[in-house]
Amino acid sequence: MSDRQAVNTSQKKCESCRDTGWVTVNEDGVSRKARCPDCSLRKLRAGLLADAEIPSIYADRDFEMFARGDPSQSDAVARTIDFLERFPDVERGILFVGPCGVGKTHLSVALLKALVNEKLVHGRFVDEAELLSRLQHSYSADNRESEERILHRLKNADLLVWDDLGTGRPTEWAKSKISEVINHRYTNCKWTVMSSNYPMPGTGSKWSRLQGSPTLEDRVGARLFSRIMEMCEVVEINGVDARIEIHKARMDFKSGSKEKRGSLIPGDKLSCPNCASRRITVQDEFRSRPDKLGACINVSALCSECGNLFEARYNLKSGKVDFPESS
Repeated sequence: MSDRQAVNTSQKKCESCRDTGWVTVNEDGVSRKARCPDCSLRKLRAGLLADAEIPSIYADRDFEMFARGDPSQSDAVARTIDFLERFPDVERGILFVGPCGVGKTHLSVALLKALVNEKLVHGRFVDEAELLSRLQHSYSADNRESEERILHRLKNADLLVWDDLGTGRPTEWAKSKISEVINHRYTNCKWTVMSSNYPMPGTGSKWSRLQGSPTLEDRVGARLFSRIMEMCEVVEINGVDARIEIHKARMDFKSGSKEKRGSLIPGDKLSCPNCASRRITVQDEFRSRPDKLGACINVSALCSECGNLFEARYNLKSGKVDFPESS
């Protein structure tokens, strides 16, 4: 899915104009200079991505690096890509629901970036709690960002990614501001992608373990919840909390990659049992005690090519790799 990678405007030389910004075109046998269309397109994409205000921690998120350890995660990726491919011939947005760390924001951002790069969509990302904080600060005399301008940009984006729906303090003021934006998008039939950690009412969701814990409807109110159900298709995601797994495996928080100590298995020894790709990210590994066959390195790894999450065992004595629990 390499065609869905974010466009890097700072490293590649333009093959059309060699970074001069101009190309030679022929019209009716007459040669003239014209603006390079490829450079113009890259600049447009870069401007749209900057205007989307995607937080830097999520800037590199794409479909390829999304973990698929749970069947619901694979299903969520498929449904998100289907939305991308059919856009703009889609009637509703998406509401990702599930516990913390299962990839709701990751998929939302991957979709937003792909729509910008492939279909030049004017989109915007907003975190609910941060939005409410910005609105409160807008009332300060020394703040140049007005409430009207903040809300206008959210109301009128072609596609709005609303992260962590329901996490803001459920005051009447907060509910009124959230409703103002979402109701505007509802009445104007604008696409909205949302995510929430709060379970849907009446579903008995796995991650809602506390008796009497609030549902998404409790947090946003019955009227707004009803409109969201009409606006969005619900996609539930389950799985382990990736942030906790990153901590356990001593991985870098921002990139989700191993610290610079490197893997204990030689790079030419490990390949995906599903597709044979060597584009492997080792997520966790440990050295087992020696047995009659010798010591082994046990790893949990993710294939960047096909998304297969698998276990592997490398025998230090024989140099062989087997897959005792490959999925």
